[in-house]
Amino acid sequence: MLEPRKISGFADYTEAQNAALSRWIRSVEETFRLYGFTRLIPRPLELRTVLTSRGGIEKQIFGVSRLPDDKPTELALPFDRTVPLAHWVALNAGDLAFPYKRYDVSYSFRGERAQAGRFQGFFQADVDIIGLNQLDLNADSECIAVLYEALKTLSLGEVTIALNHIRLAKALLAGMGVAEKAVPEALRALDKLEKQGAEETAKELATLAGLDAAAASAIVETFGYQDALGGFVSSVKSEEYEKGMEELRTVWDGLRSLGVPDAALSFRPGVVRGLDYYTGVVFECVLTGREEFGSIAGGGRFDDLASTFSKLKLPGVGGSIGLSRLFDAACKSGLLKLESRTEAQAFVGFRTPEQKPLAQAVARALRGRGVCVDLFAGKANGVGKQLAYAGKKGLPVAVMVMDEQSIVVRDLLKSEQKDVPTLEEALASAGALLRARP
Repeated sequence: MLEPRKISGFADYTEAQNAALSRWIRSVEETFRLYGFTRLIPRPLELRTVLTSRGGIEKQIFGVSRLPDDKPTELALPFDRTVPLAHWVALNAGDLAFPYKRYDVSYSFRGERAQAGRFQGFFQADVDIIGLNQLDLNADSECIAVLYEALKTLSLGEVTIALNHIRLAKALLAGMGVAEKAVPEALRALDKLEKQGAEETAKELATLAGLDAAAASAIVETFGYQDALGGFVSSVKSEEYEKGMEELRTVWDGLRSLGVPDAALSFRPGVVRGLDYYTGVVFECVLTGREEFGSIAGGGRFDDLASTFSKLKLPGVGGSIGLSRLFDAACKSGLLKLESRTEAQAFVGFRTPEQKPLAQAVARALRGRGVCVDLFAGKANGVGKQLAYAGKKGLPVAVMVMDEQSIVVRDLLKSEQKDVPTLEEALASAGALLRARP
């Protein structure tokens, strides 16, 4: 017999955690659909050449081999949801209605060292919009707004969106003395500003870009700005800078029109994102007052990504919620209360086997009214044991069929109950208890 064991870098969720994460996924997906996004069910494996073409670090990609000879195949596990999407869109472009809006909530895999908050296999919740030849900036606002709303449905607190534009960031660096060939490395250094602090970032920037300490510190100070877009002042003036600022203002105004409050928006030049395919507006989301969680969602514009696989011009914009990372942080911090082990809303039981048909009728009627019901699947082993099962599951309402003229509707949270004689009265009482729940 094999001994069950956990695997480093992969979450093994408890019963309660599974139920909670499932509710999160359902809530996020419902929000995505509200915004007109349709689920894409991609293939589980991708070509190695596709994954390494843009953004994939080869040593972090899990390859796929066959067990008999352990010989590598041309396949690998996707490290995110966006690169496989770009390949799929290029493959199916002739059949798509553009702009194409999709969401994808799936596992991604990265072969990096497992540590707190960083998994080798993790859930990501992605939304993307792909255009043909052009894609209006309202697509950027739409993607950011839907991720903001999806995060709000998780009831973890206020969310702040940090916005920037890659074009603007590059123009700032150029205007502050960074040579063009040093810009990519400078951006990577500035991407670590939040984690390693101003002093270390300035030292790294000075080394990478060949700057003196004063120039590097001035850049770090500029890129450390975190406030309203209208309050940002820079001496840099160039066509690239103005174009980037104009596009960022358009997306910012679009977010306000979509209902994102001013208090949730912040301009942060230091947000440049680690992946190399972003070309326009980029963003990250953090939980206000829980900044120690780090970035919980992010993304941006990738005008050239899908074009890697096609001669067609297929610009896109998208973003992702790091569900596994956020869920892990919320559980460990106590922000998420694991009070239920089930997605059911009500429990239906029966005193003896003779009452099972009526209990089944009660369950069927409740389900017909949209209530998720856990009908007891065991033997009739006494009312007390069944109620203990329902309580352990964290169910708020139990309907116990005692006999043909007695159906007990019990509020398991308040330990109060009502005995009613008919099915209709039982349904009404159970419905009232469920509606009264927050």
